[in-house]
Amino acid sequence: MNKPLIQLMTMTVMRISILLIAAYILLSGAVYAFQEKLIFFPEKLERDFIFRFNTDFEEIFVEVENGVDIHGILFKSGSPKGLIFYLHGNAGSLRSWGFAAEYFVSLGYDVFMIDYRGYGKSGGRISSEKQLYDDMQKAYDHIGKLYDENSIIILGYSIGTGPASYLASVNSPGMLILQAPFYNLTDMMRRYFPIFPSFLLKYKMENDRYIQKCQMPVMIFHGDKDEIIYYGSSVKLSKHFKEGDRLITLTGQRHNGMTYNPDYQREMRNILIPDMHTSMNALDWAGTYGGILPCADCEGIETSLSIRYDMTYRLETKYIGKNGEAFVSEGKFTWNSDGRIIILENETPGKYQVGEGALFMLDPDGRRITGELSDMYILRKTGE
Repeated sequence: MNKPLIQLMTMTVMRISILLIAAYILLSGAVYAFQEKLIFFPEKLERDFIFRFNTDFEEIFVEVENGVDIHGILFKSGSPKGLIFYLHGNAGSLRSWGFAAEYFVSLGYDVFMIDYRGYGKSGGRISSEKQLYDDMQKAYDHIGKLYDENSIIILGYSIGTGPASYLASVNSPGMLILQAPFYNLTDMMRRYFPIFPSFLLKYKMENDRYIQKCQMPVMIFHGDKDEIIYYGSSVKLSKHFKEGDRLITLTGQRHNGMTYNPDYQREMRNILIPDMHTSMNALDWAGTYGGILPCADCEGIETSLSIRYDMTYRLETKYIGKNGEAFVSEGKFTWNSDGRIIILENETPGKYQVGEGALFMLDPDGRRITGELSDMYILRKTGE
């Protein structure tokens, strides 16, 4: 190979290398400068947006600095056992996240959900980890005036686990619950973006460090099929547990939709209502129940009632001996205060006592039906 050709090839390689290095530096600079857009995906709402939830709620604005306030919603249970201080994930707003509160309200807890800066009706924008934590502390202090701190449970989901574990480490709530947490964001960056140096990351969110400072019980829920925050993150966090802390693995659960997972709801009921042995938290009540109820002017009412852990139902009735048409209604149900009776919202009387593998239809006053036909007012479980 002649000397001019060697020189040409050398110069070409050098030029390509310089271009690659320059591109890498530019890309790294972009990652540093615009990382908020890579981490946070807010949905913005107008101030006059009207929320439509199936439980009582109150909108609350918390001023975090002059001219900037953040928006939260307090979902009310009536006679609360405590408060769930809920910090949601990195996408959306309370418009969609708010529906997750209904499950906790059904267990007798108030829920306060907050939108971070730039999300929903909240003003401003997120510009630093410290700013985010300071905002959440102000929201915690604001709502905490209404509750005994020992009755407050801080709950974080996904990106919300960062500020949640931080808040728990510098306050004294009754419990910390983390759903699909990361070990820390540096660990996530090294796993998914190893080509970039970790010093570029402005948001560390060191769950591993914060939970070691938590004096209250720490409960972690994580799906073993999580495609966004790998399940091993929680396994590593569990190495820092103190006695009484728990990692609850949800088999087959992916990153989203955890709130409606039956195993999650069963475990959560046992955590939030530990001393109450009721049908709601002691029995595997979700499923389909069937039977033939008495009918005054037909041979009987063939009835199928499905109740689900997301607190919805489907009721199908068919009057035997008539036109054979099936009537279907769907809606939500609630539990009574002692957790033994369900009440269907769109039915009259729509009250059933929940037993082992059976639903006992009740009269309008909530009493078991007696007499020689009493056994016919029982729906037996026929499937999951």
